[in-house]
Amino acid sequence: MINTYNESALHETLKNIAAKQCDGKTEQKIDGADWIFDVVAKNGSVTEIQCASLSPLEKKIRFLLSKKRNVRVIRPVIVQKTVETLTAEGTVRSKRKSPKQESVYSILRGMGKMSDILLKIEIEVIFVEATETRKETKNPVQLKNKSRRHLKKFVPLGKSLTKIVGKKTFCKKDDWISLLAGVEMPFTQKMLQNAILKADFGVEGIFFNDFSRKSAAKWSNYLLWLFEKMNLCKRIGKKGREIMWTM
Repeated sequence: MINTYNESALHETLKNIAAKQCDGKTEQKIDGADWIFDVVAKNGSVTEIQCASLSPLEKKIRFLLSKKRNVRVIRPVIVQKTVETLTAEGTVRSKRKSPKQESVYSILRGMGKMSDILLKIEIEVIFVEATETRKETKNPVQLKNKSRRHLKKFVPLGKSLTKIVGKKTFCKKDDWISLLAGVEMPFTQKMLQNAILKADFGVEGIFFNDFSRKSAAKWSNYLLWLFEKMNLCKRIGKKGREIMWTM
């Protein structure tokens, strides 16, 4: 039977896995910083776990780089999610597969301010299957962070890790260029979108549905903006009204 973890415990589970991989220590303060770092290996390298946007890590990462530390960020991407609903009393009412799937393009959120340092760190994308647990409430409720536009009759309890199904590492230029999905040079944003819609997202044996592919393709404009800032792509003119790009 698989243990269930809330959101912070999911973070801790991945942190403990990372610590075991590098024979490191968790929850460490180093170099006089006020931050607590997730994992510090014996060789001094640091691993941070981030389950959402990477932007909150920017200052931490810049600090570590200034101290000549090697930095790895682990970002889980949920490729298959089961939604488990509990009654108010805590018994299981239902389980269903969610049609939503993340793809490797999900990691791009929040990277704009980090464009100048992305090639100086390692980002390890871990593709996972997970269960999200929700508990019913008698009345519609708002979340603590006030993020709901419409109140709902449940509260999220967190996500549990079911299985790790693969990984993809971003470190070198070629790793990032793979996000262009093999589009022929030169190309337009529309051509890139079409390439992403047909792309292999780096998870062998996982079928990605149309919802997920369309969601991934929507990142094409942001990806080009980011790659231009990273000096991985450049504009070379126009084809009609569309901008032409190349590496």
